[in-house]
Amino acid sequence: ARPQSIAAWRGALLAPEPEKPSVIARIKERTEARRSKGKAARSLKNVASPPAQAAMPPRPDAPGPQGGMLDFVDQLKAPAEKPNANVPIKVAAKEASPRAAAVKFKAASAQQLGLPTSAKRSLGRRRLRPAPDVARSRRLTRGLWTKVILAAAMASAGFIYQDQIARVFQHPTTGLTTASITPGPAERAIAQSSEFRAHDGQIDHLGFSGDGRLIVTTGSDRTLKIWNAQTHTLQGTIALESGTATALSVRNNRAVTGQADGSVAVYDLDSRSRLYAFKRSDASIWAAIFAGSEDRVASAGQDTTVALWQTSSQSTPQALLQGHEDAVQALATDPAGQWLASGSSDSTVKLWNLETREIRRTLRVRGDFVSALAFAPDGVTLAAGALDGSIKLWSIATGRSLRSFASHKARVTSVAFSASNDVLASAAEDGTVRLRGLKRSRLYGALKGLDSGAKSVAFTADGRTLLTGGIDGVVRIWTMPEPLIARRD
Repeated sequence: ARPQSIAAWRGALLAPEPEKPSVIARIKERTEARRSKGKAARSLKNVASPPAQAAMPPRPDAPGPQGGMLDFVDQLKAPAEKPNANVPIKVAAKEASPRAAAVKFKAASAQQLGLPTSAKRSLGRRRLRPAPDVARSRRLTRGLWTKVILAAAMASAGFIYQDQIARVFQHPTTGLTTASITPGPAERAIAQSSEFRAHDGQIDHLGFSGDGRLIVTTGSDRTLKIWNAQTHTLQGTIALESGTATALSVRNNRAVTGQADGSVAVYDLDSRSRLYAFKRSDASIWAAIFAGSEDRVASAGQDTTVALWQTSSQSTPQALLQGHEDAVQALATDPAGQWLASGSSDSTVKLWNLETREIRRTLRVRGDFVSALAFAPDGVTLAAGALDGSIKLWSIATGRSLRSFASHKARVTSVAFSASNDVLASAAEDGTVRLRGLKRSRLYGALKGLDSGAKSVAFTADGRTLLTGGIDGVVRIWTMPEPLIARRD
């Protein structure tokens, strides 16, 4: 019903809005609304709708609706009826307050609209937000997931940069350091067991014969020397006719060398004589190794190709492996003789199948040229040293990068694995030598007495002894302490 007086009309229009409920009241109201949602829905279904009244057409002479304001004005203009004395006069109720009139007006509006009782009571309150179809996660859950993600990111960063973090807290006494596999003192010195002078100038390369009884060295004095591994006595000297050896590889009782004039030669260690000589061009040879047997040799250098030679044909290579875009500086084969790895100045390492002579995969080194390669004795891991002093490890089976080390500050010249695959030794052009444990904790110590530095390293077959070829021409022998010798679990 519309207001019957001007005061009621003005009170309804000017009535202040009801006060908003507090936060606690709103939360309580929201909770009660959610709990009674199903009950209210069922109750609404059970409420019978009133029968629809037949639509009656109005009389032709009936006045049409004019609007609330016009009707109100017409009522004011109409003459007031005189009271009947026989009819008892009703005492008018006290005029309602503006707030009460506003509430009454809104209740009447709700009745006209046909709203349910709960909706009538809720008029004037804050409208409830409908419940979402998908349950929302709580802020506590979102915070927990954020913490888990941050913790995983920090753990990953710690694993990737664990070596750099360890170096920050280390205080090595010299630039030549080593890593321990088991926990121990931060400064662990590895004492030198013996030494002998091998060349007048620096030692460029060294290696062991297949049975471990001979040590082979090449130096800047253009000679290849053979030493007894037990007594350290000289067994023989071979003059290198083509100049200083730029590469050396030893297999069983044979040694192969490469020279800067492009020649490759194979020597017999027992007879101290040259057996075969190969040359394809005048391009410098930077790497030469035995490729799976003593009768097959792989050489590579400045001409970007890898040449495979058979001892049965010294004039023409058996095959040329092409795929690099720059000079090839390093070669390595796995112990089984199935794979050949080549490292180039184009910052890639290519893995070749020696039987099909096809590339199995290409491994990319970010940053600089590849200068040294070595397979682990188990044939599973490949190590590559670069011009910037870094070393990277790959899985041969998957080609996945395993780890990276910022080991040196100059070009890596030699890398070698221990027999148990747990220790990696490396030497650089600036004479630094480093030993690194690969499977357990990494603590650095010093190679005591190696102040002059070395450019080549090699392990004995049992992994208990390390040889370094010094810049001063001295071969030093280091007996690895028991904690540094890895044990298979």
